[in-house]
Amino acid sequence: MRVISVPKNGMFIPSPCFLKQKAGNSFNYVISQPPIPLKRPRVSGSRVYDSQKSQKLIMGISLRNQHDMYQQDPLTGLLHFDINFFFMLPINKSKKTLLTKQMYHNYKPDLSNLIKMVEDVCVDSGIIQDDCLISSLCSQKIYCVEGNPRTEFIITKI
Repeated sequence: MRVISVPKNGMFIPSPCFLKQKAGNSFNYVISQPPIPLKRPRVSGSRVYDSQKSQKLIMGISLRNQHDMYQQDPLTGLLHFDINFFFMLPINKSKKTLLTKQMYHNYKPDLSNLIKMVEDVCVDSGIIQDDCLISSLCSQKIYCVEGNPRTEFIITKI
């Protein structure tokens, strides 16, 4: 059984696929709002626009403030991402008891679009130089029993 990443006394417990952390090489981040998938760009006439620009900006400001605590320039080189998306349990009581035992979230949104949103926000906020630097990735969608939907991720320099 997998161990999920849960803040415990300010420390993260990484999932098993996470690489060994080395001091100064790992950076923890939390987006304290429900996970949001990346949507496709919209076309209006001959113009293309991003319908999630304001959402990305809000998440980016939060992540930039967290990144400034590390006093680092944008991360470069080979990177590993360990991402956990925490979703609310449904209000329906019968589904709630069933899904509490299940632990993993298997409904929309799909994992790939959630990951793309995190990657884009990291690039836009200046945490990483480019998303092509991500060499390995471990991710999961989980129900949060405590009722605090969020996205947690750890970036490690390989």
